[in-house]
Amino acid sequence: MTPSLTQATALEAELVPVVLNPEAGHANDVAPPPFLFDTSSAPVRVLIDKLRLPSRHDSCDEEEPSSSTIRLAHAATGRLKEVTIVPGNVRHCGRVIENGVEVYSVAELTDLIQSQIVDLPDITPEVCDELPSSNPRLCEAVLRSVFAPRGPGESLEDCMKSADVVKQAFTLQANVYAKAETRALKVAQYRRAELQLKLESLQKDDDALVPPTQFHDPVVYQSWKMEELQILSNLVDLFGNLPSFSGGVQVKILSVEGLKLEATPKCVAPMFKKKVVESRVYCSVTILPARPGNMPSPVESEEGTVERTPAYFSEVVNCIGDAEWNSQSPWIPICSLQDRILIEVWEKSENVVKCEESEPQPAPQPQPEVVIESNKLENIRGIFKRRSTSRRKKVAPWSGDIFLGQVIVSFSHIESQALAHGGVQGQSPATSYMLADERGKQGNSTLQLQFTCSCERFYREAPPNKLLLMPPVEEIESAFDNFVRLAFHAEDEALFQLGPQWRQIVYGFGAHYRIRGERCALGMVNVMVGLFQEDARYCIGIVPEWLPVCSAAKEGTLTKNELALHCHIVVSLMKPLVNALENFQTLFPGNKPKGAISRLVELLGLLLRLEPDFDHILIPLKSFIQNSCKKRLYKHLFKDTADRELKELTAQSLLKAVQLVRSDLVELSTTYTGAFPDGFNLPHVTGLMYYKLVCHYISTYMKESSPSILTKEHEEMLNEFILLRGDVRKLGLQVQDFGIESLFSDRLEHWIGSLAPRLTDRVDSIIGRETWEPLSTMPSISSSVNDLYAMIGQVVDEVASQLSSFSFKNEYIYKLVFGLCKCVQAYVESLVKLCLQGLSRDMGEGHGKGPENSSSLCGFLRATYIQLNNISAILEEQKKLKSGLYAKWQSAATSNEINEEFAKLEDLIQQVLTELIGAVLENTQAQFKDRVLRESVGEFQGGTGTNEQQSLVCGLDHDVNVMRTSLYNGLSQRILRDLPAALLWCMEGLALNLDDDHKPITEVQCRHLGKVHDVLNNHFNAPQHTTYFFPKEGSARLHRILVCRTMEPQHLSDIYSQAWKTYQQSMEPGNTISPRNGKEVNHANNGHRVKIQNKSPSKPLVTLHGSSIEGTKVEPQLHVLDYLSIIGCKSDRKSRELVVSHSASGKAKYLQAELNLGKEKTLATYSCRLSRIIPGLFYITTKRVCFVKFPGVPSEKWSSSFLTFDKIQRIEDADSDALVFVPIYGQYIRVGRISNRNAALAIIHQQIAGSGSILEKNMALISRSHRRAAANKNGRN
Repeated sequence: MTPSLTQATALEAELVPVVLNPEAGHANDVAPPPFLFDTSSAPVRVLIDKLRLPSRHDSCDEEEPSSSTIRLAHAATGRLKEVTIVPGNVRHCGRVIENGVEVYSVAELTDLIQSQIVDLPDITPEVCDELPSSNPRLCEAVLRSVFAPRGPGESLEDCMKSADVVKQAFTLQANVYAKAETRALKVAQYRRAELQLKLESLQKDDDALVPPTQFHDPVVYQSWKMEELQILSNLVDLFGNLPSFSGGVQVKILSVEGLKLEATPKCVAPMFKKKVVESRVYCSVTILPARPGNMPSPVESEEGTVERTPAYFSEVVNCIGDAEWNSQSPWIPICSLQDRILIEVWEKSENVVKCEESEPQPAPQPQPEVVIESNKLENIRGIFKRRSTSRRKKVAPWSGDIFLGQVIVSFSHIESQALAHGGVQGQSPATSYMLADERGKQGNSTLQLQFTCSCERFYREAPPNKLLLMPPVEEIESAFDNFVRLAFHAEDEALFQLGPQWRQIVYGFGAHYRIRGERCALGMVNVMVGLFQEDARYCIGIVPEWLPVCSAAKEGTLTKNELALHCHIVVSLMKPLVNALENFQTLFPGNKPKGAISRLVELLGLLLRLEPDFDHILIPLKSFIQNSCKKRLYKHLFKDTADRELKELTAQSLLKAVQLVRSDLVELSTTYTGAFPDGFNLPHVTGLMYYKLVCHYISTYMKESSPSILTKEHEEMLNEFILLRGDVRKLGLQVQDFGIESLFSDRLEHWIGSLAPRLTDRVDSIIGRETWEPLSTMPSISSSVNDLYAMIGQVVDEVASQLSSFSFKNEYIYKLVFGLCKCVQAYVESLVKLCLQGLSRDMGEGHGKGPENSSSLCGFLRATYIQLNNISAILEEQKKLKSGLYAKWQSAATSNEINEEFAKLEDLIQQVLTELIGAVLENTQAQFKDRVLRESVGEFQGGTGTNEQQSLVCGLDHDVNVMRTSLYNGLSQRILRDLPAALLWCMEGLALNLDDDHKPITEVQCRHLGKVHDVLNNHFNAPQHTTYFFPKEGSARLHRILVCRTMEPQHLSDIYSQAWKTYQQSMEPGNTISPRNGKEVNHANNGHRVKIQNKSPSKPLVTLHGSSIEGTKVEPQLHVLDYLSIIGCKSDRKSRELVVSHSASGKAKYLQAELNLGKEKTLATYSCRLSRIIPGLFYITTKRVCFVKFPGVPSEKWSSSFLTFDKIQRIEDADSDALVFVPIYGQYIRVGRISNRNAALAIIHQQIAGSGSILEKNMALISRSHRRAAANKNGRN
């Protein structure tokens, strides 16, 4: 337990044991344990290394024993000191021999070491790697300054609040902090002695903190010394006049038990013996001051009356033996630890007689009411009082109330309980005290009390050992810097400077240890610069702190160390200050916070001139502001909105920069002018600089860019430049043109180049007006197609009229055609987006009427039908446009460039239609899969499934009819031609679990799948339908797959083993039979799709897996990959192991059979969908990516292909599981539903890393987008 203030000298009686063993190195030599000694309540750890002292019988020896050494470790700093003790000096000391050990009192050794305690040499310097927040010595030093008294007006509440703030800033354990707080409180008692010691040291010019050698001029030192001596003298006198102790107590009166009230007299009539008196009692609290000589004062005078006035009265409560108050007094001042607190219990003189049954009555009978006259009642009371005691009762002098008992508690006892754990304020536990009479004799009644005490001052003159007055840290100035740094970290709102409370604590620390004010300000500024130099806005908080220091530096009154620190701050501040001035518009938008820029200018004056003299810093300030204009314009030109660096100067960035410069000039003239000195014309400096920079960049761009390009941005740029020139001239500046307008006039002839972006912008407005309602004259398309080509016709006529005055050139027509094709392409791309959005909507909103709509499979919105038809109609409109252009300009018909532009657009439209048809079929597959799975679950739960199957057939039939009537004939035929194969591949994918679902469909669902196939096939192959639905080969293959799904695992494994053996034989060298369908593969290793040529049909073909021979009906067999997929749906361990062992090699052999890549290593294989609907495999090798159809897909639907990495231009993200490979030449290849797209991208990125190819550069962009998406996903999770 930490000793309280009254136990401060409890450690002074400690003894130091010394081992009595004169022979060094003895085996029984045990190092004595360290003890604490405290000559002046300052604990110092004593480590006895060696102390050879002679015994009494050794005093006659001739040989003088050698001297001994005591090592002292400062309890606060931990620094070791070494003291040499000569045996003769302690020979006459009193010592006691206990168990062979000589024991010397610590007091005997005090005089020997006290004279050497200051100038002892260091043995081991203190090494402290602790953070400031975890340094207990720094915490103690701060608490010393917090608890130290400052004057009569000091508030204990403010002191405790400051201590709590300090406690929160440090990250110390509770026990460590408690010890630091206790030591700080103890040292606070010697504040006057501490100041006296500081005063004496300074008078001797022996101040360790500020020695005379620190000043360059002795006169300056003497001036500072006299001023400091006067301050110290005033402080010493101030604390000498303060009382030695000041405290307070709060008394909480809880309850009383067993209170003995007056008994009923014997002479009272029998009817009063059943009545008791309910008393009204209260308590009073009185302070009994100590007499001179620390003798307690008596409780009462000789006459038995108490003359002291109580400091507090509790409330009056009713009482019959027990009572409760729970009443707490306000703070009552205490002037001495020997003061006592007197708590007295009083009974109000007016009592109330109350009737109470003495014993239970069987049946209460009505009694006549007894009325006692007042004079008789007074007689009864007189009897009670006369017979209650043999002597006169003590009464309260203020009211005559009757005394019932008292409790006297000494304040020292309260303090020892309430402050047992340290601190200056605490609460004792609730305690029951025996009530005593006026003579001090205790009775049986108990009074329960609880005290709260505070010790605001407890001064002592001087400790016996001056070590206690030394700071607990080695370098007090470094400690101040660390504390300032800690304060800024602890202050949450320290934007520009410390808050008022922290500022008071920090400067109180400096004042307590008498650190020079200039040094405190330098420490504050140095910490601010070190912490906030990355954000120059904090520089504005430095000026108020640093201004007095700069004045002192200019006057030459700084010490050497302060001047060195001042120079360091100047060097450290220059860079952030210049950065702040050169970015003042970014750092202080809208000139907020107000006054920040003026502070920066003042700070510049302090750095350059040591004073805020604006007249002498205008030239450097102008240079910094001009650099600000350069940086800001450069940012406008070469940084995008996301602050990413742009590689080159563009017309858009130039236009934007000129616009921002104009707005900057307005803001600088209206908002920022008042923030700069009066002699500094900010609009003139910035306006002229901005104008020159803009002219330079525009001229450079126009000279270096292509002369054949003049877009809309160029025109707007010229207009903005003219406006900028007018703004600058309005400021009163005369500027030149620099030939900017002539540069634009030379390019006006190329205005046709701006047609493409203008037409594209108008396409958006055309689509924005679209309602997607069919035209009455052309019910298959909407009005936007007509609007588009009407706009194109107007543009063609306008160009024709403009070109009539120029010599005709095919380059003009080419630019026109290029712009028109770009316009049509933008329209097509917009329609594609709308179509894909329409296909992703709920099919319940689709075309048609009646209940069949709820079972739609391939139906979609009417707007989507219109959009598809519009794209098809463009092909016809393009033919008309081309004929019209050739009619106007006949020479254009012979231009290859113009014909190529039209051909590119036509190819693009055809590719777009193919993509959209694939999206329609992909959506149909998804709807079909969902319907089949839901219906199979219903059948599994007991239903027949017949109604669901009929509903599916009816829905599909309805969609087919609607499609035939709503779409262009060519579009509907293409969709219906591929629909059966898409549905068949969907059913194969479900049966083979090609999507690697965790739960493949069950055997019951497989049987349902076969029924669905049969129902669809029977319905659409009926005589009333001419559409040929599922191909026979595909149907037979599906049924074979479904049969294998129902086989036992062992039977299926046996079939697979035979197929695998045959499959391996086919891969032997010299065997050219394909394991697919007996077709020979012609590998054209050109990076494009491999063409497959059929062998002569005159001979029957035999497949490696035993498929049918031509002309005979043999049950079709499956490919080994089909068998592996079926086996993978089994749940037994053997099947899983078989799939794991054969899957990779089987897919690799299949790739070799399809593309014959030799020994090229396969890195990864993923299941996928080619052209959105075709099941396939996506291979990644060391040199290329391969797109191979799954076995069973006819070769006319897809030809296996590959792309080498050096032939790929870029890879684009499509859906969440799709990639689009764009080759340098040729059409793109879309791969969807990749089983692990992110892993595939990672492998591709790894293979092309360091190659320097185009793909590597483009892959960096997609990699960054994936990383951002992953980071966003993790953040949401």
